[in-house]
Amino acid sequence: MSKIDRLCDQLGIKIVPYRKRRRPRQTHARQVMRRIVLKHGDGHLLFVLKAILWSRNNTAELWSETILAVSDIVLDFPEWADARAGEFMNAIAAIELAEIRRQAMTGRRFSKRSRIYILLVMALRDALTPEQQGSLL
Repeated sequence: MSKIDRLCDQLGIKIVPYRKRRRPRQTHARQVMRRIVLKHGDGHLLFVLKAILWSRNNTAELWSETILAVSDIVLDFPEWADARAGEFMNAIAAIELAEIRRQAMTGRRFSKRSRIYILLVMALRDALTPEQQGSLL
């Protein structure tokens, strides 16, 4: 069992082959998760995956682009992971990641990852109180 498999197993995530349709708590994103662990460590990946899985509504949103966009946000706003992890998790849980992804699919000018990132930052700005927003203001 690989390191990524063990990390996913801790969270009840199953990595399935690309040819198989995904269900909630399943992903095809093995390579993306491997890159995140190599670049930023196990803890970072676990935090990102927990943020996505925090809400039952988002358990089917373990797409590569979504995982990368949430990772980018955690890296760009480290104060959330350090001091405001609970508020950040609750704010992500209040956002319908499937709707964010649907909106991001309509544009072609930027990558899906970038569009998801932008829409998610805007949604987080609206979901967090001014004290929680920190550097977003």
